[in-house]
Amino acid sequence: MLDPSGDPRPHRLQRLMPFRVREILLVASRYDAYILEEEGKVTDLILQEFDRLNLRYAPRLNPTTRATEALTLLDSDRRFDMVIVTLHPREMDPADFAREVRRRHPRLPVVLLGYDDRELQELRASDDASAFDRIFIWTGDARILLALVSLIEDERNVEHDTAIAGVEVILFVEDSIHFISSFLPILYGKLLEQSQRLISEGLTVADSVLRMRARPKVLLATTYDEAWTLFQQHRQNILGVISDVSFYHDGSDDHDTAGAELARRMRRDDPDLPILLQSSDPANHRLARALDVGFLDKQSPYLTSQLEQFMRSAFGFGPFIFRRPDGTEVGQADSLAELRDRLETVPAESIKYHSDRNHFSAWLKARAEFRLADRLRPRRVDHFPDLEAMRRRVLADLDDYRRDAHRDAIAEFRPDTFGTLSTFARIGGGSLGGKARGLAFLNTLLRSYDHPSVPVAVPPTVVIGTQHFDSFIEQNDLADFASSAEPDEEVRRVFLAASLPSTL
Repeated sequence: MLDPSGDPRPHRLQRLMPFRVREILLVASRYDAYILEEEGKVTDLILQEFDRLNLRYAPRLNPTTRATEALTLLDSDRRFDMVIVTLHPREMDPADFAREVRRRHPRLPVVLLGYDDRELQELRASDDASAFDRIFIWTGDARILLALVSLIEDERNVEHDTAIAGVEVILFVEDSIHFISSFLPILYGKLLEQSQRLISEGLTVADSVLRMRARPKVLLATTYDEAWTLFQQHRQNILGVISDVSFYHDGSDDHDTAGAELARRMRRDDPDLPILLQSSDPANHRLARALDVGFLDKQSPYLTSQLEQFMRSAFGFGPFIFRRPDGTEVGQADSLAELRDRLETVPAESIKYHSDRNHFSAWLKARAEFRLADRLRPRRVDHFPDLEAMRRRVLADLDDYRRDAHRDAIAEFRPDTFGTLSTFARIGGGSLGGKARGLAFLNTLLRSYDHPSVPVAVPPTVVIGTQHFDSFIEQNDLADFASSAEPDEEVRRVFLAASLPSTL
């Protein structure tokens, strides 16, 4: 029976992030533009940061000093995905400019980038703040542009990406523009570094790129009500919450502990939800401890490393740590293959402990293994006669998934995964030969047919790419001989006597 859909995983991931910011219109005074370019070297630093993180595209800044010229450009045939305006563009007040952009282009995000805390606080206290999608302050760190672009993309893509692939969401609750502007670049940097680590687990270049698209989204809330609304909207996909302790809480006189109240409310809804509270007051560490949540001192010189430590342990970005119900560690796994191996030997009570808390599915989602996570999440002990039956079912799910997910992939050959994770691999670049290409096509074609009673498969195959063949011919000076019409036996004798390239 022909199944044209094939494996849904790559097709779902290919459809992620339909909205991307590629062209940015920057509306800034000459002085503001000078600060960005001369103090921040923003163009060079954006390109360097995107290259460092191996991102496939970098947004292009298109500057203009005049608000009226910006409106003309927006009305032209040129496409812009986002507008950044500073506090002092020529000819128009920035809020009036933003409102006019919104009137003409309702879907185009407009972000205010300021340089002065006092001016921004005055603007936020007025009705003008609502004219902008987001407000940030320039801190001298060009990574703010990466964070700004990523946040806008996440807000636009979150509904789509969670619906089609179950991409996870990190809820960030903070009302300080200055801290938002300094912390978001750190947070996004850690998320993208996590994606980079996962690339080493990808079998193909395409698979690796898709994992970058599937990183968790970040949603920003600046008030209690906004945070709770976002939590309710995305509760099935919330990976964790990072929240300030003190922020505005409508209808409450106790704004100083709004974050603690939010944490209590969320934990009542989801007892195992990872939560990190942040505060400039170290005394709030006791409050976080009483709530059994993480704590981060905003003034700590170790903020970045402490954030990374929390994300690795609570968000599943590190190895999977197998524990008994009393917290005793009984094993760990750094990859899907190791997870499968450890599941064979860890105590059954550890499997029950993690399954009851959805730890397996959370860890898998952090690695963009959404389909497997969805398969394991419903598994509960009461679905099986005993814990060992549950262990066998989980192991079978892992084995089936790993074989199925990579059945038609031509992977780069790795001794540690060949034969288990991949059964069709290549060594070296260049094209495949005719026989190998035919086998690869047959391997792909077979997955489109369902023969439950007759297993049909291409045996484990390793293909040497034409790059190595060309090196072999050149190294042994066989170009003329290979093109001559020598008998097969002579060709076999000469080729077997030749030496292989050292890279092979």
